[in-house]
Amino acid sequence: MNDFRIFDLTKVPLEGGAFLIEASAGTGKTYNIANLFLRLALEKEMEVGKILVVTYTEAATDELKNRIRENLIKASEPAGTGDTLLNGIIEKSRSVHGEGKTAALLRRAIVNFDEAAIFTIHGFFKKVLSENSFESSITFDTELVADQEDIIKETVDDFWRMNFTASHPLLPAEMKKHNLDRAALLRFAETLISKPLIKLLPGKSAIDENVLTGIFEDIRSEWKKCRNAVKEIFDNSAKLKMSQNKDLYKDTAREIYLAHMDLCAASTPSYEAINSIRMFASSTIAGAILQGRSKEKILPPEHSFFELCEKFIRAEKEYIVHVKIQFHKFIMEEFYRKKTDSNVQSFDDLQLNLYKALKSVSGTGLAGAVRKKYAAVLIDEFQDTDPMQYSIFNSIFGDGGAPLFFIGDPKQSIYEFRGADIFSYMNVSENIAEANRYTLSTNWRSEEGLVKAVNSAFGSLANPFVLGHSISYNPVSASSESKGSKAPFMTDGTGNENMVMWFLENRDGKRKYTGKEEAGERAVKAVAYEISRLLELSDNGRAMIGGKPLALSDIAILSTQHDEARAMKKALDKINIPSTLQKVGNVFHSPEASEIRRFLLSVSCPGNIIYLNTALSGPFFGIDAEALSELLENDAKHEQYEDLIRNFAEYSEIWNSKGFISMFRHFMRKYGIRAKLLSLPEGERKLTNTLHLAELIHQAAVNNSLGVNGLLDWLNKKMNDTSTPEENELRLERDEKAVRIITVFKSKGLEYPIVFCPFMWRKSIDGKVNGDYVFHENNETFMNIMPSEGDSHLLRLSLKERLSEYMRLLYVALTRARNRVYLVCGKIGRKSLSSLDYLYSGIEGETDADELLDSMDGLQENEILSRIEKLAKDTGQCLKIFDAPDIETTPYIPVTELPPDLFMREFHGGIASDNGIASFSFLSAGEHAGHFDENGKDAGDEADATIPDEMDTEEIQSGFLLFPKGPAAGRCVHSIFEKMDFFIKDKALESKLVAETLALHGMGASSTENILYEEYVHEMLDKVLDSELDGFTLRDIKNENRLNELEFYYPIRKISSETLSSLFREIPAFENSEFPSRIEELDFSPVQGYMHGFIDMLFSHAGKYYIVDWKTNHLGKSRNYYSSKNIRKNMEASCYILQYYIYTLAVHKYLNSRITGYDYTRDFGGVFYLYVRGMDPRLKESGIFYDRPDRETVERMDSVFCV
Repeated sequence: MNDFRIFDLTKVPLEGGAFLIEASAGTGKTYNIANLFLRLALEKEMEVGKILVVTYTEAATDELKNRIRENLIKASEPAGTGDTLLNGIIEKSRSVHGEGKTAALLRRAIVNFDEAAIFTIHGFFKKVLSENSFESSITFDTELVADQEDIIKETVDDFWRMNFTASHPLLPAEMKKHNLDRAALLRFAETLISKPLIKLLPGKSAIDENVLTGIFEDIRSEWKKCRNAVKEIFDNSAKLKMSQNKDLYKDTAREIYLAHMDLCAASTPSYEAINSIRMFASSTIAGAILQGRSKEKILPPEHSFFELCEKFIRAEKEYIVHVKIQFHKFIMEEFYRKKTDSNVQSFDDLQLNLYKALKSVSGTGLAGAVRKKYAAVLIDEFQDTDPMQYSIFNSIFGDGGAPLFFIGDPKQSIYEFRGADIFSYMNVSENIAEANRYTLSTNWRSEEGLVKAVNSAFGSLANPFVLGHSISYNPVSASSESKGSKAPFMTDGTGNENMVMWFLENRDGKRKYTGKEEAGERAVKAVAYEISRLLELSDNGRAMIGGKPLALSDIAILSTQHDEARAMKKALDKINIPSTLQKVGNVFHSPEASEIRRFLLSVSCPGNIIYLNTALSGPFFGIDAEALSELLENDAKHEQYEDLIRNFAEYSEIWNSKGFISMFRHFMRKYGIRAKLLSLPEGERKLTNTLHLAELIHQAAVNNSLGVNGLLDWLNKKMNDTSTPEENELRLERDEKAVRIITVFKSKGLEYPIVFCPFMWRKSIDGKVNGDYVFHENNETFMNIMPSEGDSHLLRLSLKERLSEYMRLLYVALTRARNRVYLVCGKIGRKSLSSLDYLYSGIEGETDADELLDSMDGLQENEILSRIEKLAKDTGQCLKIFDAPDIETTPYIPVTELPPDLFMREFHGGIASDNGIASFSFLSAGEHAGHFDENGKDAGDEADATIPDEMDTEEIQSGFLLFPKGPAAGRCVHSIFEKMDFFIKDKALESKLVAETLALHGMGASSTENILYEEYVHEMLDKVLDSELDGFTLRDIKNENRLNELEFYYPIRKISSETLSSLFREIPAFENSEFPSRIEELDFSPVQGYMHGFIDMLFSHAGKYYIVDWKTNHLGKSRNYYSSKNIRKNMEASCYILQYYIYTLAVHKYLNSRITGYDYTRDFGGVFYLYVRGMDPRLKESGIFYDRPDRETVERMDSVFCV
């Protein structure tokens, strides 16, 4: 059933039924999907929302949307497209519908394109579930989460706790012995969750933990009785001394076994002691006895204890099966129950829930409801479908009513580890009528010679992808218009071989093969040399692609594992060739993650000298031990060290007040971290990781509302996590002018002019599978969790599946190239079978993996070379064989291009300078447009401003009046009020907060004077919180009724000091005041754009909302200076009146947007400016300024100020 018809886009039927389109690499799959969509929209007059298009990734979805839309627009152009096929589709529509209707159909498709049903597969499943929540029994408010790792871990931990925490001590030891710790169970759980339809084999166990522990207790009991007898057998048995493995029962080994058995009998057994039980099992002893050197069969020593131990090791295997079966059941029930209870689901749950819904009693109705919405279905990348996804599509659209196109390439199915199942594709292929199976036959990517080489290589095998006729190889032809053909690779003016095979000749006379470690080193060396050689040719105009010199970015190296990629990058770095690794590893496992953690620890506790010194010694600061010692011990440099402490305290304050990212950006700017990292070895990688980590930390802080300690805990957890979600994968450190190093898996869908595949031989089978293995049989997926010699046929199935995957991986690698591909081959490894071995094996028909292994093991190196030469001959010399280069490469020195002469152009236009973000500080501080305040903080709030009037000086300055002056002290007090819970009167908590905040701002209890500061602050807090405001005190305000540091923006018209002065002159309260004149004196240029600021506190009480601004201004040496009259003078002199009008307008707009039926007069309580140095409950209104602008004024201000 491997016969395929050549796909003709203009003739393929659009009637109901299933169609399979095999799209080999480079054959224009997306182009054909776009034109199929166009034909359906024109010939079948389908609306864009009725044509369902499904693919697998967001990137592929976006590409399809763009290509389909562009194609529709292109088709609607009256002058024609220049695309013969596209023109043919349009002309066919015009001949049927007429030109007018065709134009109308195209116009409708373009205008309504936002309704196009183009989704990722999970996006489609989500849409179906949300639109049919009743039929699918899914709740409306279920939260969709991308990362379910925490829930998986919690479920695994629950299983461990329930089964092993308080269990018989043997059981956790058994789990360790069989490598089933928590990490292994977590990996097992992830496999089971990714393959929800998988079946475990065997499906049940003959024993449970009680049977195993019972046998173990018998062993302990019997050992005490028979120890001496067993020891005597061990000591005196000549048979054991004739052991095939002479070390197995030597004297020292026997003593260890006996000691371990003593431990088992006497105390809690370790897994090492448990492991020694097998040395007393009859099968182990029998297996060690030398057989075949004597005519008489040598019988092993016998003892009932040996049989008991034999019974135990058999029971162990059964028990592990029991654990895995129970774990499978637990995961599939408890994991999903936890998500149901939490009302969350993952992307994988979308398909599981839809699958279950379609299998339920209401499934027929659900399928029918979805089916009615779509008149045609196109499923892209179908080779990556899993059995559940196929079942869903078949349940909904399998009735044949609408055309259903399965589009993909089984040769490129390489994502089995993500759940992709090639057998789903094979099942579809075998069940689709032969007349409806098509293949795209023209390659639009590669040069003709490369296409021919790939055709010959895979076409030489009757069964190229191992699994039989369902995955065949249909040759493709190269287009003269392909990218490779239009831009050929040439050296010295002539074309060259398109496929190069480097043969690694064995250099070890003692063995008949090249060792894998040696092969890897030689492959790396060869690639580094060849790239250097090609670049030197390019620099001399001798290596060209399409008439342009070969560039670094034209070259890609494909690896199969991350260690290969790292080795390759190290080799290129050594010879000065820029290269970039694409997503190799977890950014949280990088040195930069540790560096950021050290820095954040120091910022979180700026007074901790150990944390600080550790941070200073890292790459961010680069202070070595000697320089650090100098800072600490040299009095002349002590001030420099104190500055560092103050800087970290400042970072801590920014982190607490404005968030992590503001703090980190401030730090990077201040210390020039970007330039510093770039100056280090691998500086681009270090900077990329640092910025990537900062982004992820910021997202976590925002999404999870994490404070300082919460964020540090989160970072620690991520650094200890062994998994690597996609967002945590290392990013590309540069986008151009570098050789790309990328895994084959990541390269799918990409293309490069020159491709090196030096490690494909590493993907090989050796006839063994360590541990459990997966295989398919009768359209079902199984995992053998108890491998044994009796099920070798199952192992052969698994090995064939793995070899098939490696062949598909090889196909993907070879088809990434436009012009040339390099491979490394040879007799590598003692007994292994790689995809390359199979490629030039010449095998006819289906063969078992073990037979192939035996045949490869017997091949001599010259026979392998002969087979490769035959393959090269069949390609017409498009494939050529060379010895792998083995030349030490000198550092590459690129040709330096002189920069073009630069000159400065003259600008004759005008630049508007009045657009920006204004704040109260900007308006009041005499700044000019173009130097707008960056953060909206009012820098002058804590300025000292003594009232000049004569005052009563009898009161001696005491208490908080003696607290330090200035902005730093003001920030400290602000921080205390922001963090303090007014409502809960907890002196211990208050003392801790005050002490920590003072220390953070350099006023900790390091001297008698600083100890007094704590007393001053406590006294001030009591007076402020107990002072009566508007019939209540701040102690009445609960935390949930407060917003601290409320940031705001609102758009403003162009305003000037004259505008503001006129506004205040119209306010009755300022009719006889000098304040409007004070406003007019403000020296700022007219500004428009946005007003920005931070309100210290907004709180609600008794249904009203109030503004609070904390003032630590020092007005005088006694509380007499804080009378209502003097505070009013300070409010006018400092223009704080303008400030609270700006704040009032912000709150008015905020409340109006948040409260239904908001009424300013009823809901807004007013403004308090609290001068905390002067407040005292015994002195009413001392230190308190209160106002409530009238409604008409606020509305007038809104109309004058705001856009």
